[in-house]
Amino acid sequence: MNETRPEPTASGPVASRLEIDLEALDHNVAAWRKHLHHGPNPTRICAVIKADAYGLGVLPIARRLDSLGVEMFSVYGLDQALTLLRDGLRTPILLLIPQEYFNGDPVVQAALREQRLQPSVHDMTQLRSLNRLGEKLGAKVGVHLYIDTGMSRGGFSVDQVGQVLRELPNMRNLNLTGLYTHFATSDSNTAYLDEQHRLFVNAIEEHRDVIPQSTLIHVANTCAAARGTQYHHDMVRIGLGLLGFGPDLMTDSAPAHNTPSLKPVMRWVSDIRHIHAHLKGETVGYNRTHTLERDSVLGLVPVGYADGYPVALSNRSMVRVFVPGERTPSFAPVLGRVSMDQVVIDLTDVATHDPQTLRHAAVELISNTPDTPTSLPTLADQAQTHCYELLCRISNRIERIYLG
Repeated sequence: MNETRPEPTASGPVASRLEIDLEALDHNVAAWRKHLHHGPNPTRICAVIKADAYGLGVLPIARRLDSLGVEMFSVYGLDQALTLLRDGLRTPILLLIPQEYFNGDPVVQAALREQRLQPSVHDMTQLRSLNRLGEKLGAKVGVHLYIDTGMSRGGFSVDQVGQVLRELPNMRNLNLTGLYTHFATSDSNTAYLDEQHRLFVNAIEEHRDVIPQSTLIHVANTCAAARGTQYHHDMVRIGLGLLGFGPDLMTDSAPAHNTPSLKPVMRWVSDIRHIHAHLKGETVGYNRTHTLERDSVLGLVPVGYADGYPVALSNRSMVRVFVPGERTPSFAPVLGRVSMDQVVIDLTDVATHDPQTLRHAAVELISNTPDTPTSLPTLADQAQTHCYELLCRISNRIERIYLG
């Protein structure tokens, strides 16, 4: 799978595209199921598919996850939830944005009545507004209370938990379907992670007698879920981990045997549109940021920052070139500044025979092979950002192709 050569189209070139392997998604869900807490009440999976499933296309991803029995989706805004609801998916949706008011859309109203759409609640004003909404709908609205334990992005403080839980029984049009917090440093600082966890658990245990038994307790994002069952509780919220990343991004030590074995689901491919020779001493690209140290063969790849390939990768990153007639692909560095619609790559060590044989050769910009110069974590590190941003910034003008 990892060395599959993108095929040219009928007209010759390989179209720039994202190839998304749904069978790798299947593998990752199974890997998480094996890793999560088992027992009479096994930990559920809430699939975080906000921002168009991190740019990979929410409906194909959500449909596949729905077929795999994922227990809940979470998205940020109501527009994202509507995309899923209008597609007919029945998996309950956790709405992360603090939202007091909902329009009269019958699809939204039906989902609220059936508790297929469950808002997050951050303060009493929102809670009371949702209670009034439930009264109008003639139903109980399912809500998840968000408890702030140190992220400082809104929510109830741990000191407010008792007051809120005492008032909830008086709000007859609400059903407490979840209590949760969000970790700030699960990938990098276990001391702060454990402090947040302690604050949350203490607040819950202090008021356990007034929390309905059916209420879902959930705290873990991908990295916390990878660290161990102490963070799993009733449900975990996994986003990047479903796409094949997360445990490998931890910057502190985590036992290798304690983390699930995941497969990256996506790679980005394009092709070489032009081959040209240049002399030693010539400069490449805007602002002449690279000077050739030898006579060189350069190639033009029709992908640039308008497509989401960051300027920050200028003179830093590599691409993988699938040389016609050779079984093993070669790596070629990106030279000069990334342009709006194209990058220049150094083919000098790749074009060992006739350089023109590389015209329209396939190029892999992001690989689905871990631990390579073109892997997503490697490129994110070179761009001084993280995998989430690189995925989300890939333009919709790059076609998404779904395999498997």
